[in-house]
Amino acid sequence: MKRVEYDHQASLNEVLNYIQSNLHDSLNLTEVAAKGGYSPFYFHRLFKLHLGETVQDYIARERIERAARLLRSNPHESITEIAMACGFGSPSVFARAFRKRFGVSASEYREQYSKNSQVHRNDGQSMRNDEQATGNAFLYDKHIAADATMLNIGRVQKMTVEVRNLEQMKVAYARIQGYEPSVVSEKIGGAFDQVQQWLAARDFDFSTAMKLGIFYDHTTTPDELRRYDAAFTLPSDTTITEGSNGVHLQQIDGKYAVVRVEVAGTDNQAFLSALKQLDQAFTKVLNEWLPASPYALEDKPCIEHYVSCEPNMVLEGFIPLKLK
Repeated sequence: MKRVEYDHQASLNEVLNYIQSNLHDSLNLTEVAAKGGYSPFYFHRLFKLHLGETVQDYIARERIERAARLLRSNPHESITEIAMACGFGSPSVFARAFRKRFGVSASEYREQYSKNSQVHRNDGQSMRNDEQATGNAFLYDKHIAADATMLNIGRVQKMTVEVRNLEQMKVAYARIQGYEPSVVSEKIGGAFDQVQQWLAARDFDFSTAMKLGIFYDHTTTPDELRRYDAAFTLPSDTTITEGSNGVHLQQIDGKYAVVRVEVAGTDNQAFLSALKQLDQAFTKVLNEWLPASPYALEDKPCIEHYVSCEPNMVLEGFIPLKLK
């Protein structure tokens, strides 16, 4: 990757991370462009070229998708509270934007989602059939931690949700845009290879590194706009202080609900099964564990942790939390 192109990508990543952390504030083109060191006119063109949508369209989409996610996962927050937390200037502005995107009002959306979740909770036999068809996705008993919560999800099998604090960690990552979730993606695999080769060239010791997938988007985000960071954690005493050649650095930390999936086998089929089961586990935590817990969904990306691939495929999912 040419130096100029890398600098643009690094600046865009910083801007996207800034937007992600400040959706609750009023954001304008001049302010956002300045975070990347660009003039508003040049940044507008650069953003559209690299992201496929304008800055204003991107911010609007991120806000409405975040609001939908919070409506689903944080039932104790009022619609007005969620609208304000997502940067909408007034309830009426939010109401119009939400109906335009989803075709229903925010209250109807929340009610429909709540009814669907209740159906899934009560439909024990259907869930049992589904899980027998895809394998034992929720047999977490052997992964119980001292601060874990055991739940009987859908009256089928027990699922362990561990609340875990991640101390601030630096990660090296390559970001891609455009992928289909819950599939074996060559694009994502290539991004991990890119970071791994970059670190290997610096005599990096992978023995204690966590291999992480950081994903930012809502279930309704079009596949071509989905963003994913293929990342490896760096030790606290790392001498790596800056990225290059398409590899960037960022910090992650916070409190997370953690679930674990283990699938027998080491081939692509086992990996695909583990990805699908982890996606189901994310959904169950958001639908059923989170509303009954003392936590709400935090405005941070979710994380996949690729724990091991031998002798079995083991993945963990991290869902960001905050106290209600």
